[in-house]
Amino acid sequence: MSDSLRSQALDECRTALLDTLGIVLRDFKYVDAGVVDATLNGAREQFDQLVGLRDRKTFESQRSLTASRISLVHEEDLEFSIRLSDLAQQLRESCELPLGQLHLRFMTLLDQQEAAPEQLPVGPETVGCALRALASEAGLSPDERIRMLQDLRSELIRRLRALYQKLNERLDELGIEQKSLSRSSDRSTPRHAATPENAAVSTPAAVDPAIAAALRDRMISWLDEQLASGGNAPQVARQLGRTELAGLLPGESRQAVECIEQALDRLTTHADIPNPAKQALDGLRVPLLKLALREPALAKQPEHPARRLLTALAREASELPVDAAPGTTQLNLIEASVSRLAREYSDDAAVFAEVLSVLENARNERLAALARRVGNYAEGIRIEERAELARRNASKAIRALCAQEPPRTVRLFLEHYWSVLLRRTLVTYGDRSEEWTQALKVADGLIWSMQPKTEAADRERLTSMLPRLVQHLQNGLDAIRVKPETRDRLLERFAGLHAEALQGRDPRLVEPDVAAPQDEASRLEKVSGAEGLQILRRPGYLPRDPEIPPALSRLEAGQSLRFNMPDGATVSGVIASISPSRQVFVLQMRPDNTPLAVAWSELAHQQGAGTLGFSQAPVLFE
Repeated sequence: MSDSLRSQALDECRTALLDTLGIVLRDFKYVDAGVVDATLNGAREQFDQLVGLRDRKTFESQRSLTASRISLVHEEDLEFSIRLSDLAQQLRESCELPLGQLHLRFMTLLDQQEAAPEQLPVGPETVGCALRALASEAGLSPDERIRMLQDLRSELIRRLRALYQKLNERLDELGIEQKSLSRSSDRSTPRHAATPENAAVSTPAAVDPAIAAALRDRMISWLDEQLASGGNAPQVARQLGRTELAGLLPGESRQAVECIEQALDRLTTHADIPNPAKQALDGLRVPLLKLALREPALAKQPEHPARRLLTALAREASELPVDAAPGTTQLNLIEASVSRLAREYSDDAAVFAEVLSVLENARNERLAALARRVGNYAEGIRIEERAELARRNASKAIRALCAQEPPRTVRLFLEHYWSVLLRRTLVTYGDRSEEWTQALKVADGLIWSMQPKTEAADRERLTSMLPRLVQHLQNGLDAIRVKPETRDRLLERFAGLHAEALQGRDPRLVEPDVAAPQDEASRLEKVSGAEGLQILRRPGYLPRDPEIPPALSRLEAGQSLRFNMPDGATVSGVIASISPSRQVFVLQMRPDNTPLAVAWSELAHQQGAGTLGFSQAPVLFE
């Protein structure tokens, strides 16, 4: 690229940026000629300075030195710097695509091999330098500085979005392409486009330890002031780790601040947490950021009381219904915990452990109360758990038997009728009983009887065993109360298939096309031995053991579940207890606190159908 083309492009970009800023200022009340000139001069100087920086390392070093001077000259500069950084982030997010393209074009224009997105001469950081010059030249008070940023925000976003699009078009006309950052010849996608995520990645320059310690103490004092001032503190502190000042902190302190802010961001944006809880939890920002600055080692200490408390609060919040209204017991507990930390934490971290103890005791009492409410149903739940285990084991036995590939008529019979007999036999007699063994032998004999008999001995054996086999089948069907007409129809079909087998032919080749019985739908049934308790389950044979997601297998008392009832209505409740083998879950339903048991297999079915929802606390720390 020729020097004349580079000079022309830079002059046009600088002029366009200054003209845009001039329009924004004149559209508002900042019209004093001296103020406007000083503001534009601040932008011009920053533009020219960034044009002269050829790499990321030099830029980071220069930025840290500038930030050191800014942050330590005036008390009010700390908050103003945070607000400016927040504004720059908003501008970058609002103009993400054109800014990313411009960043890559300027790397071509300035012949840069590596450059930080914030290094872009026409970027939001240059606008920030202009606004800092404006505040200084106009002699604005701290409050006026904040109002000035609020006044200009929307107009800056609108004007800069148009400016960046215009500059991209102009540089394209001049033949200045976006630089490819790929390491190979593949030029399809830059490896490091200018996104907010990449914008936050930087390598801080070395800072004098005394300056770093002084800045840390200044930040703690400022957070104390914000906490004392009331409601706006969480919003002010939200972007602390992303400001230019964060890069000046001691390395361990900076990591701790980032750790806490990331955890709080995950917590306050999690889909399973209702808005009132998110608003309450946002009040943790100032106390936790103060603690991170004072005790930076917490970033590497999972057992630190503050981290354990944050995890416990996340669990409490995630167990609330998504439509939780103010005033609920758990929400009040969360609000009280946050309020106490904001009120009592000064420099003694013991209060985090104390609040954690109160929170855990309250949770234990609540779960104990839930367990007491369903304690009278223990015997009924024990019976239902045994029935569910029997159903799973009976289904498993049928699946093993059907591995012999019997005729479809036989397989359907075993799945939909004989599995019921096996389940009831297990519940009544157990798996070591003669009754269980006999029921399995009958099923196995039925399968053998359907195999083609080409040898005389096999035909003789089948002929002699058929009367007993048919009698066993009839007795079994009667035991599970199958209607006589259905029973007789089934036995008649078997007789036809037996005739084929005795002739040495494969019954599977001639069996009639029998429709499979419809799977039984989920239904509510009374729990025997537990007056007033019903169980929701999906009866019948299990064609396979359900694959249970790990999160579902970790369900515990206190968590919320949302699922469908047989009539299609969606309901929710809190798990009050879980049977020892996790086959039956007893819930306290919302909003009337009535008990309801739900079979594990029903939960698994609804999970697969996408109708089951359950609270999951966010993972706050990696």
